[in-house]
Amino acid sequence: MRAAIAALVSLGAGVGTQTYAAEPVALPQAGFADLAAELDGAPHKSFDWRAHFRSRGELLHNLDLDRGLDPQGRPLFPVPPSTPAAQALTHADMRLRTDFSLRTARGGGLVAIRLDWLDNLALGSAPNAPPVGATGQSSPTNLATVRRAYAVAALPFGALAIGRMNAHWGTGMVSHGGDGLDTDRGDASDRVAFVTPLAGHIWALAYDWSATGPLTARPDGNRVVDLDPSDDVRSATVAVLNLRSDLTRERRQRADKTTVEYGAYVSTRWQDRDVPVSWAGQAIQLGRADWVRRGLRVYAGDAWLRASGAWGEIEAEGVLVRGGFEEASLLPGVHVRQPIAVAQFAAGLRSRFGGESGLSAGLDGGLASGDAAPGVASQNPADGFAAAGSLHGAQIDPPRDTRLAEFRMHGDFRVDRILFRELYGAVVDATYLRPHVRWTMPELGAGSLRLELAAIQSWALAAASAPGGQRALGLELDPTLTYATMDGLVAQLQYALLLPQDGLDNPQGGLRAQPAQLARLLVRWEF
Repeated sequence: MRAAIAALVSLGAGVGTQTYAAEPVALPQAGFADLAAELDGAPHKSFDWRAHFRSRGELLHNLDLDRGLDPQGRPLFPVPPSTPAAQALTHADMRLRTDFSLRTARGGGLVAIRLDWLDNLALGSAPNAPPVGATGQSSPTNLATVRRAYAVAALPFGALAIGRMNAHWGTGMVSHGGDGLDTDRGDASDRVAFVTPLAGHIWALAYDWSATGPLTARPDGNRVVDLDPSDDVRSATVAVLNLRSDLTRERRQRADKTTVEYGAYVSTRWQDRDVPVSWAGQAIQLGRADWVRRGLRVYAGDAWLRASGAWGEIEAEGVLVRGGFEEASLLPGVHVRQPIAVAQFAAGLRSRFGGESGLSAGLDGGLASGDAAPGVASQNPADGFAAAGSLHGAQIDPPRDTRLAEFRMHGDFRVDRILFRELYGAVVDATYLRPHVRWTMPELGAGSLRLELAAIQSWALAAASAPGGQRALGLELDPTLTYATMDGLVAQLQYALLLPQDGLDNPQGGLRAQPAQLARLLVRWEF
């Protein structure tokens, strides 16, 4: 029974999945402003496209920190099975991203599609023969991933959109569209949304099909039907934004004016019943007893603010999630009598003082709520419950622990390169400070050169949740060198040095965590 609950609460809570992980319940905080802006343009039929190709190569050194194994017998980060004492791992991948949009003849409608080809495909994977005799790679089964596909129609009083559309809000710490240079995933929601300008603001209403199923084929074999609507997960959002276009901000900046933008939303997600065997990797032979009373009701509110000008930029976001679910069981016929309360919060701050060229500096910071349960929520249900000294594991344990307080920021919200990105998977159950400095040479040949240096000091919110039983996690130094040309070529060299502190030690094994390093070369061509 404990293993079943662990599997339930350690599953991811992204859009379109069941929502019982100790990470932000992924309510629909989306790029509503995009829907109205996409209809601004030439009032004639047009076909537009954009694309970029990205490739990354990286060297990871000692990411297990030489701290030995956790209580479950696992290293902090994968090590070579043939030589567990080896220090270095390597990886290289690629992706081709294409965006298409087609407007109607009079400009009153638009269809947009995003396809990612060979998405994050590991170079050298899937050889077409035994490795020693391989002459190439086999084509992957999932050649292209449809990230977005939706239609927008202009109405006399706003814009109506339906389909799988961009989901991004504010800083991206809760919901991220995945449009950054080094992002991996990005959110998209199956949604119907209405957006309208009113009183100088953008107002939006949205309804999401967050998770539907189990599904079964219809008699004609061409379509499917949802077996029971009561197990579906649905979300609804009301949002208001005050945004300016990039052109408006640039014009105001040249006039030495400060531009203030802001937004807020309230959102809810619900599910009455659930069919765990339909999504837990078990064979689907459904009967009445397979349905579990879930009783999920979660509510969230988020506020975002940005001020920018010739002096620089400050951006902040805060989110609060409350609610709960009545039943945590994954096993039909087995009931967990104690309801689970959800109480999560997070906040983030970004700042930059100085212009886009020359010298600038700033201080970033953030926190994501957590509790004293050992470790942080695992993305692998097989990890089960965490013991003291573990990094990953389930975060609720009825009847002893029935409060889900751990918030997980979005994985594409980057604040460092080793601790949160590689070891934790995201900023979770922690707080951090990130001073940074940047120098930009605006003209170097056909492009510009930028040098950045950031220092990230991180702490666990609760000492008991850190593997070493102490709050101080580590100090990371992240220098970056970027060269970008007018022709759309971007080359970036990243380095990271993590100096672990007491919170990452292995006191059970009497081992101190040792420094880790990462080097990554990223190249992107835009078309």
